Amino acid sequence: MQFSFNYLSDRNTAMGEDSRFYSPNLTFRKTFLEDMLAATLQLQNIDMGLLNTNEQRITTSWPNQLYTTTNYVYEVDMVSLPLSYTFNSTKNR
Repeated sequence: MQFSFNYLSDRNTAMGEDSRFYSPNLTFRKTFLEDMLAATLQLQNIDMGLLNTNEQRITTSWPNQLYTTTNYVYEVDMVSLPLSYTFNSTKNR
């Protein structure tokens, strides 16, 4: 089992500011058939409707000339189940 939490704090840029951004992920891995088959369950961008994960606002401004703001909302609660099989596995003896 592995848990990761990526976080970028609020920050000022040369032309404006970027809001905070965070993305929690959880992974479970299980091997079968003498470690030749591996199944990995990945839960990416965990949100479950409770958090504002994977959302960011980027604001750009220049006095009296330019003002733009963009809200980025990325996919949340993604689930994947990759399988891998190793052929001709050589083990240390």
